[in-house]
Amino acid sequence: MTDNKVDEKTLALLKAVKANDVEAVKAQLENGSSPDSRKSPAKKNALMIAASRGYSDVIAVLLNAGAKTSPTEMLMNSALHFACIAGVVRSVELIIETGCELNKPNAFHKTPLMVAIMHNRLEVVKLLLNKDPLLRVGFLYSDDSELTLACQQSDLRIATYLLDNFKPIVGIKNELQIALLRAVVQHRPDVLNLLSGYGADIDYMDMFLDPPIFTAIRAKDPMILQYVLDLGADVNKKCFGGDTPLLFAISHDNETGVRMLIKKGATVDEEAARTRLEELRIETNKRLESMITAVEVVIRDAKKSNGGKKGESKEKQAGAQTEERTKEQTKEQTEEQTEEKNVEQTEEQQEEHSGESKVEKQNYEQKEEEDADGNAEKDDANEDKQNDKEGKEKE
Repeated sequence: MTDNKVDEKTLALLKAVKANDVEAVKAQLENGSSPDSRKSPAKKNALMIAASRGYSDVIAVLLNAGAKTSPTEMLMNSALHFACIAGVVRSVELIIETGCELNKPNAFHKTPLMVAIMHNRLEVVKLLLNKDPLLRVGFLYSDDSELTLACQQSDLRIATYLLDNFKPIVGIKNELQIALLRAVVQHRPDVLNLLSGYGADIDYMDMFLDPPIFTAIRAKDPMILQYVLDLGADVNKKCFGGDTPLLFAISHDNETGVRMLIKKGATVDEEAARTRLEELRIETNKRLESMITAVEVVIRDAKKSNGGKKGESKEKQAGAQTEERTKEQTKEQTEEQTEEKNVEQTEEQQEEHSGESKVEKQNYEQKEEEDADGNAEKDDANEDKQNDKEGKEKE
């Protein structure tokens, strides 16, 4: 639908850009196509498309034709953002040379430098920071800084580069310590080792952060807790709320953590520990009672539901049985009627046959009588003849 509203020149230019066809791009520009062409304001323009694909020669042609670097697409990414994501240094250089804004964040509060870090573009990161070391903004726009983003990557070369060449940003938030804490949360012992080697304090705390050991205890991850302990974490240092690591482990039902802390030399305050255990027992019982109640409600509702379904099933069964009985009765009645008809037909046939037999018998008897009469007459005639003959002979 969108393409139907876009003029042919724009479509032809975008097609040439996507094909990385420099001569075709030049031809379209000479034919009157705008170097800022795009299908809609939310879409990438020609320069953004070329930047996202690392087509440096096409970028150069578009910029020479007057393409602007300030436009953004629907997520507020500029051509520089896309060039940094693609990671082609020449493309980034061409766009930077126009004097564009280097630190404009996108809709996710990420600057071009940050997106380069997120995509492990080390050479682009070096290029940007050589151009302007102040491009690092720390936590100015969001909860992520350049260092914390670098420490989240599997490849730690950028994190190492930043630590080697720039001091961590320390303001309301301490960039190095937040990166260390996130390494605990993300179960990254490699990052823990890296940051502690650059001076991160394993026992650091402030009004926003508790020491990393508490995060490890809360996570119930023995491996990461062991790494924190091996880095020299103080097993008796209290958190901002006043708990020691041991009491904190008891409150969070972390038995393995309790054993590890005691083994590492944690001080055991017997009275405080028993009090905390009793609190844990009460809290656990409350949770169990709440769970039992919830399960009972579910079971009761299920029984009601099943009972209703059973009632419906019984009604259906009763209806089916009634229907079956009706069918059987109908069948029996039909069979009886059929049988009665058959009997009547048989009787009628028998009566007809009997009538025919009577007629035949009467005819037969009548014939016999007639034959007998005829024979008698013949006999009488013969006798008369014989008598006449005998009379004549006597004479």
